[in-house]
Amino acid sequence: MIRKNLIYMVIVLNVSGTLHAMSNGTKLSYIKKLKIHCSKLNTIKLPLTENDIAEVARERLKQYVEETGEYELFKIMQEIFKIAREVREEFEPLDFSIGDGQKLWPGSNPFYCQTKQGFFISTDMTPDKLYTPWGYVELFGGGCGKGWAFDVFNQAFLKRFKTSFAYVTKSSLDRDRVKFYALKQQEGSQEVIDLKALLVSGNYESYENIYRELSEEEIKAQQGKEIIIRSNYCGCESVYKLHEVNGHQLPEPEMLPWKKYRSYKVTNMIWDILQDRYNQEYSITKKAEKTSASRE
Repeated sequence: MIRKNLIYMVIVLNVSGTLHAMSNGTKLSYIKKLKIHCSKLNTIKLPLTENDIAEVARERLKQYVEETGEYELFKIMQEIFKIAREVREEFEPLDFSIGDGQKLWPGSNPFYCQTKQGFFISTDMTPDKLYTPWGYVELFGGGCGKGWAFDVFNQAFLKRFKTSFAYVTKSSLDRDRVKFYALKQQEGSQEVIDLKALLVSGNYESYENIYRELSEEEIKAQQGKEIIIRSNYCGCESVYKLHEVNGHQLPEPEMLPWKKYRSYKVTNMIWDILQDRYNQEYSITKKAEKTSASRE
């Protein structure tokens, strides 16, 4: 009976990464299954508990993460967080403050915005969320500032990456009154207006002098271009594909259809595996740097 239980307990991993613990007698309609043999379970006491199954599942997910290369993408995401902190600090002398999204809402939300590969950045009044294979993560919280501070911050943050415009979203409320704008070019130049220079100088131009309104056709025509588009309403976001971070070329971003989302539990397990590995490597790196500095 013991051998039967061990042989037929399987971990099922479907193509979207959803993990299910199955027992003997369950109809298996999924694509992959991994039999757990007696020799691999000799340290697990019987009867098997949910914790035992979870541990085996975690080991399988570690292997899955290695196979898919998700850890490399996770490390690049940490660089995005670092850039977000740098830009926040850069704007502190300009009387602009904004919350750190990963301190306020750490981790990811797997229920929304999972990508098949790569990253998207969504912006509202300021950069808002990063769409990832693990759902969306919060980049920033609420902020306060004067003049064009929000627009300046948005421009400064996006300029740290190589991005291209993907699409805009519209709120269901006041849809007809929602408008989208792009920055005008500087006089005698192909470059767009530098908002930070205006903020520092205190030269607050009127909205009409800085932005040009875009029609629906013009918005569609901007797809794939390195352009920043903003709305006159909160909750109406501009979404950008992220192509390069600190010299790292990223895979072409692609959203994952909702029906293929990885489950909440599995996505959180994968996130914890990735975070644990990153924390361990980061700790080792910092320790080595500290040792090297002490020798000097």
